[in-house]
Amino acid sequence: MHHFTTISLTIAASLLGLTSALPAQERRSCQYTYPTSMYQLTPYGNTAQPASADFCIYTARVQYAHFANIPATAQGACQLEFAFPAGYKVAGDRSRQVNVWKTAKPITATDTWGTAPKPTTLFGTVTLDSDPKSAKTIVVNSGACAEMRDFEFTVAENGNGVGGTVVYQQRNPGENATIAAAAGMRISYGC
Repeated sequence: MHHFTTISLTIAASLLGLTSALPAQERRSCQYTYPTSMYQLTPYGNTAQPASADFCIYTARVQYAHFANIPATAQGACQLEFAFPAGYKVAGDRSRQVNVWKTAKPITATDTWGTAPKPTTLFGTVTLDSDPKSAKTIVVNSGACAEMRDFEFTVAENGNGVGGTVVYQQRNPGENATIAAAAGMRISYGC
């Protein structure tokens, strides 16, 4: 039995030595894609917006976003997140909690409150706020890139049927020469 234990320890030590000699996997930097379309929808109408526009939700207003630019070659999981530069203004009242829902299809310019894509899965709930002194990233959730195209954003109610309001200016890079830094929702991939 003593001989068996000695051999087992010798083999384990040699395997550990081999694994520590393997090269460390190189960390890849993330790539990002931003919404290609956003819509605000109320019981009174549908507002198509440029992809860089106000993100504004409250009890009777929901926001939809579509991400068309996730490359088919994106490897691994894609992650939906909100990223804000230091001191970026995220306004709102009450808790600023947002429910993020996946939808089966994108919203269109002809959809109404009654015909809009229905949520299929609660993807996550986050509190949107920023930090006055440093950049902040708020992760919603991750999933297969092919399934990370269409989302609905609603105010998370506090249990009393009362929600809050959440407002910020979505800024996507490359859309406007005056945009200094991207802010708001994005999908990271290839990390």
